[in-house]
Amino acid sequence: MGRSELVVTWEHSTGAPRPCYWAYDTAKPFSLLLDEIGPLMARDGISITHGESLVPGTGRTRILLNGLALEDLLSGVGAAQDYCRASRCMATGETYRHVVRKDGTPCEEAPEIYFRKAILFALEEPEKVNGGQEYL
Repeated sequence: MGRSELVVTWEHSTGAPRPCYWAYDTAKPFSLLLDEIGPLMARDGISITHGESLVPGTGRTRILLNGLALEDLLSGVGAAQDYCRASRCMATGETYRHVVRKDGTPCEEAPEIYFRKAILFALEEPEKVNGGQEYL
């Protein structure tokens, strides 16, 4: 049985911009993706709560899903390809990548299916995620 809550936390230092996460195959920011799947998760008894955590330092900004860094979850999603062998579940071309946009904003980009799988990983009980090891 998985968790019944997805806690989305923006962890950042003072003055740091919101992080950029983008599904490049569907042109959706991660925040829109969360808005879209929220009703589906609610139907299944899973709530989404949003929080913010101020940390010391400068320029630090990231999103945590149930305490796990979204970047770490995205990096680990490649191994999850065995969960679904259908072509609609497979990412095409490049997968997870870190880019710097023309305006200088750093952004984490991946296919939408990677973000969806990262959310599923974050909803697993800790002992089932990566053999109980965090993605660090």
